[in-house]
Amino acid sequence: MSHDAGWDAATPADRRSGAIKAAMFGTDVSDDLADPAVFEQMDELVQQRLLLGLPAVVDATNVTSQARLRMIAWSARIGNPVWVARFTADLATVLAQNAGRAKVIPADVVTRYAEIMAEQATDEQLISEGIDRIIDVPGLREATTPREAVRLAFPDHILRTGFHREAHEDG
Repeated sequence: MSHDAGWDAATPADRRSGAIKAAMFGTDVSDDLADPAVFEQMDELVQQRLLLGLPAVVDATNVTSQARLRMIAWSARIGNPVWVARFTADLATVLAQNAGRAKVIPADVVTRYAEIMAEQATDEQLISEGIDRIIDVPGLREATTPREAVRLAFPDHILRTGFHREAHEDG
């Protein structure tokens, strides 16, 4: 649920909502105004990568089923598996990480997202949506940076080249 420079370094800028927003609008536009255009741009980039057989790591919260379903459908249409990296930090850790961010999200918003995630990102829910693999990744409380967590969750060959039938069947 939280992002920092380590996670950003592991996710290309064209699939980070904050980087797309900055490129499109600078830093002085509210999320409410920018989000529709930002996510439309990110969605287009993700779909293009999937159609080319490339991996598409998306750095967005996506705690609700509604936020995930469109991406799951894109992958299903072309036969790609969908893997989810689920960060399992407790609320106190997430709030502490948030307090250290350059752009602090109000604590009540972070708390509400954590509640939604607890309801809508269970193993059962994710599997019912068509997720092929759920990877619970360690976080800062385990002394693992977001970049290290991504590397633990997704093998290098998948991050570099995407899914190939034999990689999916093996793993």
